[in-house]
Amino acid sequence: MTGRDLLQDAWKAIRRNQTLVITFVLAAASIELGFRLAAIPIAGLPDDAAVPGWARAYDLALQITRAAVFSVLAAAVYARLGKDIDRPLWKCVSDAEAVRRFFMTW
Repeated sequence: MTGRDLLQDAWKAIRRNQTLVITFVLAAASIELGFRLAAIPIAGLPDDAAVPGWARAYDLALQITRAAVFSVLAAAVYARLGKDIDRPLWKCVSDAEAVRRFFMTW
C-alpha cells in the first residue's frame, strides 16, 4: 500500500464519519471557548513576580483541566473512528472503555 492509498483510505474514513468529525470539531471549539472565557479573570495580569498566587494556581488548574477534557474527547472520538477504520479487529466497544484505555495517551 502506497502513501497515496493510505491518504485516500483516510479521506474515505473521514467522509464515512462526517457527522462524528464535525461534532468533534464543534465540541473542541466550544470547549476551547469555554476555557478562554474562564481565563478572562487572569488575562490582563502581568507575567512577573507581582502576579498573585491565586492567579497562578487558577491558571494551572485551567491548563490541567483543559488537557484532561481534551484527552477524554480525543480518546472517545478517535476510538469511534478506529472502530470504523480497523473493523473487524477493533475491540473498543464503548466510549467509557476508550477513555479508560486511552486517556493517558492523549
